[in-house]
Amino acid sequence: MVKEERLFIFSVGTLLGAIVSFLVVTWTKLQYPKCAFFSLTYLFSVLFYTVAPKSTYMYDHLQDSQKKDWIQVYNKMKITNAMFSTLAVAALIIRI
Repeated sequence: MVKEERLFIFSVGTLLGAIVSFLVVTWTKLQYPKCAFFSLTYLFSVLFYTVAPKSTYMYDHLQDSQKKDWIQVYNKMKITNAMFSTLAVAALIIRI
């Protein structure tokens, strides 16, 4: 149930991000439209996933022995996501 909900939120965010990116790239004359398209799509999908309401947290469905491991995985994912978001913003700034 939780996995399907998260996959749906991620898919909707990516689809909406692609639509928004396509419109932005179409309406503006960018030197590197593909770079802007992928960067904007990624940023929008991450933002959408972050702010989308979720019915329950993954942490609530774990056994006590799994919770410590999940926190380590979650923290690693947060750091990786922050690095890719920074890279996407930097690519937009450099290429626009």
